[in-house]
Amino acid sequence: MRSHLQYVVVAATMLAALAAVLPIAAAIVTGRGGGAVARTAFATAPSGNYAVVSRPERDFDVIAVVPSGGGEPVEVARVSHLPGFTSTGAVSADGRRLAVITADAGSLTRPRASLLVVELETGSVRSLAADVDPLQTPVWSPGGRSVVAARVIEDGDAQPTVRFLTVPVDGSGASTLYDVRGALGAWAVGFEPDGGLIGVTINGTGSHLTRDGAYLFRFSGEITRDWRLSPDGGQLAYIETNLDSGLRYVGGTVSLKGGAARAVEALSEPGARHLGVAWRPGADAATFGRLPAEASGSSEVGRVERLTSAGFDVPLDYSKDGAALAVERWSGTSFANPGESSLEIVTESGRFEVGAQSRFLGWTAR
Repeated sequence: MRSHLQYVVVAATMLAALAAVLPIAAAIVTGRGGGAVARTAFATAPSGNYAVVSRPERDFDVIAVVPSGGGEPVEVARVSHLPGFTSTGAVSADGRRLAVITADAGSLTRPRASLLVVELETGSVRSLAADVDPLQTPVWSPGGRSVVAARVIEDGDAQPTVRFLTVPVDGSGASTLYDVRGALGAWAVGFEPDGGLIGVTINGTGSHLTRDGAYLFRFSGEITRDWRLSPDGGQLAYIETNLDSGLRYVGGTVSLKGGAARAVEALSEPGARHLGVAWRPGADAATFGRLPAEASGSSEVGRVERLTSAGFDVPLDYSKDGAALAVERWSGTSFANPGESSLEIVTESGRFEVGAQSRFLGWTAR
């Protein structure tokens, strides 16, 4: 498991291009498949918050929901993929659907992915688009009528073109939003309340913000990752791979208010190392995971928060009401000695383990 964490965090910076900035390059996405049922058990589940998770098997992932207060996962669907791969996904704002990227074609060395949508209450799985980038997480439009995904186009240049698509869930077909050329990588992050699509492009000069494909400004001279928009759309939190005094992962925020505002704040206490970002609804500052070896009493709650006394947590996402937080927990004592990992849910009443192999995809509620 140590090698997995190092691949997630260290190799994500030291290797080139796409793998350098993706949170978990091993999370290469799921495939098409799974039989639909008339109604899933989730359709009649008790009210409350539910984490949407996937459990990887050799050539398919089990999509399930787990109550935030603890309990057994409720299977919703199965999504097939190439052997050794797994899925990424995102839950729509209304909590009814899951968008999934799955590597379901091609070869292990050159996989091709599809964009699927899973109906959480019926278990039906539909394909929306083929030949999308397997190394991405889909982004839902605010109204849940479409999904943004990227397609990499090999056109003979040193860096391929990244084409961003909007794909309606009604199956009417994908259309192009914009292209990014000449970059090491480009990703859609999320939508602002007014509908603007915020993206990040990384090139030889650092990390840059875009809105609907139009350039805004450079917010870091380094490679960044784990980008998260605040609930009000006014800030972007991220993890920077800082090389000022050796390799460190430093949390930071950038204001998006006022159009071309360039206010960047780095949480750069000496020796700090941060992993993962989450925004609690209503909070003015993001929650950053912090490695225990660097934790101190000077940390500001809500900005860099030590979530456990034993081991360390990588925050993933809060439920919509802020009552539950999904984390990837590591049992070790430091970055060099991470121990074993597991997906856990943290609430005011305690925490429980979802599973050592489960991956978090988002939140829904009933």
